[in-house]
Amino acid sequence: MMLDLLEGKRNRRTTNPMVASKPIPFPPEPATWPAVQATRFALDRADHREGRRGAFLKTLDAVGLGFDS
Repeated sequence: MMLDLLEGKRNRRTTNPMVASKPIPFPPEPATWPAVQATRFALDRADHREGRRGAFLKTLDAVGLGFDS
């Protein structure tokens, strides 16, 4: 697939949506750190509350970013 892309060939492998589309940009490390820490805190809190998830984790689940999504 990579050789086909480098040669500019257009075939089934190079037109696959996973190959042809650009991924959603992920923020650089300094921007992700607060979100990761908030998620870790929310997961720890849910563990101490017998699995009851708070609003933050429910929001992540609703947009497809949670562990139960």
